[in-house]
Amino acid sequence: MIQKKLDIKGFTSLNGDGARPFTLNILLFGSEGAGKSRFIATAPDPIGGLVLDPKSEISIRREMELSGKQIVLPDAELTKEFIYDKDLTELRKMDQEKYMEHYQGRVDRMTDLLMSLANSKDIRTIFIDPFYQFAAEVKKALQGKKQKMKRTDSGKVFQDNDGVYQTCIGILNRINTKHTILTFKYKDEYVNDNK
Repeated sequence: MIQKKLDIKGFTSLNGDGARPFTLNILLFGSEGAGKSRFIATAPDPIGGLVLDPKSEISIRREMELSGKQIVLPDAELTKEFIYDKDLTELRKMDQEKYMEHYQGRVDRMTDLLMSLANSKDIRTIFIDPFYQFAAEVKKALQGKKQKMKRTDSGKVFQDNDGVYQTCIGILNRINTKHTILTFKYKDEYVNDNK
């Protein structure tokens, strides 16, 4: 198909020189052991990301060795800090403000690392494994120990996660310059046992 060159100030053609590169945005949703973390090693490399679960770290390291792909993670101490948060007793003793500050610091460090990957010319794929853990940390940073609730006009009460969603969307939009892989583990409560 022959296309006419369009020259409109402030606009670019999706197939022109100024077009944003095509990126894949993948959300992997599956049971434990289904291969979500192993799938990350099939992405275009170099691959960089956050590992927030010890089982995911083992799977990614094993698959990296098997596939020969180049995968970068934060320094070992930082990865360990992200995987193993403070002792639960210590977290329970924190007042609401200190608790939120603690998680905001963690989210800020994770976001800074993700932005470093997004700004790197070498990295082609960014992952967060598991993403639900990242979202849970954002929620703790914004809401603290207590769940915020919201009442609709009809009187129904539900969890108010608007701030969490908007924060996560904002971060994802910023790293979307690269291929993106987010993993989620489904819970048993999602299984339909009515057979």
